[in-house]
Amino acid sequence: MSEINGVHPYADKFPMLPQAELEELAQSIRESGLRQPIVVTVDGLILDGRNRFQACRMAGVEPESVVYEGADLAEYVLDANITRRNMTTGQRAMATALVLEADGRRTNGRWKRGSIEGDIYRSINNDEAGTTRILLHHAGVVLDFKPDLAARVIDGSLALDAAYKEANEIKQSEERDKIMAREQAKRKREEEAAEAEHNARIIADLTQAGSKYVALIEDGTMTPRAAWSAHREDTRKQREHQEKLARGWRDTNRHITEAVNMLQGGAEQAEIFLNDSYLHEADTVPEPLRLTISNTQTAIDFLTYLNERLPR
Repeated sequence: MSEINGVHPYADKFPMLPQAELEELAQSIRESGLRQPIVVTVDGLILDGRNRFQACRMAGVEPESVVYEGADLAEYVLDANITRRNMTTGQRAMATALVLEADGRRTNGRWKRGSIEGDIYRSINNDEAGTTRILLHHAGVVLDFKPDLAARVIDGSLALDAAYKEANEIKQSEERDKIMAREQAKRKREEEAAEAEHNARIIADLTQAGSKYVALIEDGTMTPRAAWSAHREDTRKQREHQEKLARGWRDTNRHITEAVNMLQGGAEQAEIFLNDSYLHEADTVPEPLRLTISNTQTAIDFLTYLNERLPR
């Protein structure tokens, strides 16, 4: 007989018998002895027989025990305890979920694939496995989002459906928050990608334009957007300056044209007028400066030459 050193955590997930039933079991053991030994691990922890062990203590009988030598303790505990008639379907589902979770078979809100075999399904509910699958899903949601309710389901003070409803409300709220967070993160990634693409186009355009602002972007002095705004302002000022120059050249062209027209039409008359009116011109004006047809034509030629070469 093996020494009993306590209860295995898996077996502790199941409820004890009501006190009245424990007393009946103790009386039976007192009268007829322990018919089924307590099953323990090699370390002496009870896998099956907590109620029998307690009843033996109440009856003053030394319990007999045997060691379970199998590899899957969770499966054995479930097989040994799940069909107890004093448990409701909801209690069975929750106890099963607790054992499987403790055995590492639930991660990220899901039961691991293949971790629940057909015998477990059938032991929880004799109906179709689909119903049991739903019950285990509900129990899993309770464990994930409102684990403090699991003990109440196990002791029968709260139905699994009620516990699931409360836990699922929390789940839906958290899932909404997660969805919103994912959407916000997605929008942020898209905005960052669009900003990066926009900045790349700015840098390419500034580089092509030979802008001084490329170096300021590269050394971190200016952001691409700020550099682009400064470049556009410089371009605007340069354009205004060029337009002002163009207007000045156009005015000059017009004035030259008008001067040429006046000179071409009036040179000969001017010479006659001056010669007739200012007889002593030769005495006061040096020869090169006298208003003659030749001098006037030279002025016309110069102005025409200049006009042809001015910007239009």
